[in-house]
Amino acid sequence: MIRLKRASYRPDTADEVQYNNRDPLPPEKEYREKYIELVEALFPVVNKSDTFTRIVMISNSLFEAERGALFWFKNGKFTQTPELRASVNLKKEDISKDNFKSNLKLMLTAFKKQQLVFDTCKLSPERINGKDSEYSAVSIPLKIKGEIKAVLYHDRFHSQDGFSFFSRDNNLADQLIRHLSSYVEYGLNSEQAIGKSTSARKNKTKDECPDICSGNQSILHQSKIMENLIQEADKAAQSDTSVLIVGETGVGKELLARRIHSNSDRKKNPFVTINATTIPEGLFESELFGHEKGSFTSAESRKKGLIEVADGGTLFIDEVGEMPLHMQVKLLRAIQEKTFYRVGGTQMIHSDFRLVTATNSDLLLEACEGRFREDLYYRLNLFSFTIPPLRDRREDILLIAERYLDFYTRKYCKEGLFISARSKKMLQDYTWPGNVRELKNVIEKSVIIATSGQFLEINIPENKANMDFRNPFADSPTLDEINRRYIDYILNKTNGKISGPGGAAEMLNIGRTTLTARMKRLGMR
Repeated sequence: MIRLKRASYRPDTADEVQYNNRDPLPPEKEYREKYIELVEALFPVVNKSDTFTRIVMISNSLFEAERGALFWFKNGKFTQTPELRASVNLKKEDISKDNFKSNLKLMLTAFKKQQLVFDTCKLSPERINGKDSEYSAVSIPLKIKGEIKAVLYHDRFHSQDGFSFFSRDNNLADQLIRHLSSYVEYGLNSEQAIGKSTSARKNKTKDECPDICSGNQSILHQSKIMENLIQEADKAAQSDTSVLIVGETGVGKELLARRIHSNSDRKKNPFVTINATTIPEGLFESELFGHEKGSFTSAESRKKGLIEVADGGTLFIDEVGEMPLHMQVKLLRAIQEKTFYRVGGTQMIHSDFRLVTATNSDLLLEACEGRFREDLYYRLNLFSFTIPPLRDRREDILLIAERYLDFYTRKYCKEGLFISARSKKMLQDYTWPGNVRELKNVIEKSVIIATSGQFLEINIPENKANMDFRNPFADSPTLDEINRRYIDYILNKTNGKISGPGGAAEMLNIGRTTLTARMKRLGMR
């Protein structure tokens, strides 16, 4: 590490200097905390251009610098005119001016000496509105594949000896050089692999966002609770028994269903989906079992039902709790016998399908209250998986957000966007009543209104912890969220007592098993 002493810096005009009497850089302890934020904000890498832009913007913020730039030395060869690859408040024409020559010399020294170089000097008072000021600059060499190929430059005008703490702690300089160099090298190595997948992504429809799954529907996660769930689902995939997936709206029930199908022996055959909430009651039987020509007024030709289409594969019924009762009887028979009749038909049809269903309702409670057939419930519930809401697996939030960010920056041609440390905290603190679907929408909206090469501005509803409790619906909660809040309120009143006199079940006027089942579905412990 080298500290230079040289002549006073001379900007062209006083307007070029943003002098605001801000405090000097924080002490080493605070600097280390900011440094950790820097490392976290750098990943994941999107492409080479994004790599350079991120380094300059984030390190500029780290140093509280006015200007920053990354200079590239082609093939690691020394030159007096390195290429400007990314910058903040610096343009190519600024670098060619006489008043930047001393700054350029500092940067070239860092390349030659292969060491971090910092400098400070007084600015001429007549150039700064009659006030004395300090000017500080730092140049950081970056080593890629064993040789220096780039130098990161920053300067600031608002502190005394702005980068001198590097001389008091050599480890800081070494850490900074090592991590930033590794980041650039990783970005360069990743660019080719990312480029190969870009053409494949462009061939997908604009409404597709496959990034939460890859390969054989490997659901993106890093939480232990999801890891255990997926392991159990993979075991269930090897059988042909029915599977019931329970979870709030937007948690990814269909994704888990697709994974079960893709990990089964049926993966080469159709995966057929039907949403019970989108089909009128009068057309449900025709959609599920098909119909013969002339069986009703608009039946102009024979139509195969979805059960028949799913022969040899998997039939996925979403929101199965919304099925009409008379259809539940026919579905139960089709599950048991693997045979059925089309509407208006007399020929028995066989279909070897595997049934996977999903719901955000408490089917056991629905069965107890007569809105769902109990025998069908136990037939569907041979294997049951409850997907936890996003707020109960916060380790996955940033991972999923970054993947959606990557997808939408490509879709809307806005490269170089990344999530700031402040926005990351906002994402992790929010309760996500709409789960992954809501997170996806928030990231897409933020990308649409953003400008390329900037921090992503995250706009999410106010957290329920900060809402106005004079209006309990100020944050527009879902029905599940309302249930969860009220049960939590009752449990607090009973000090956690569920059954017996004065218990939560008695206060809610429901059975103990019904309450515990509902709490499990809502993700409550």
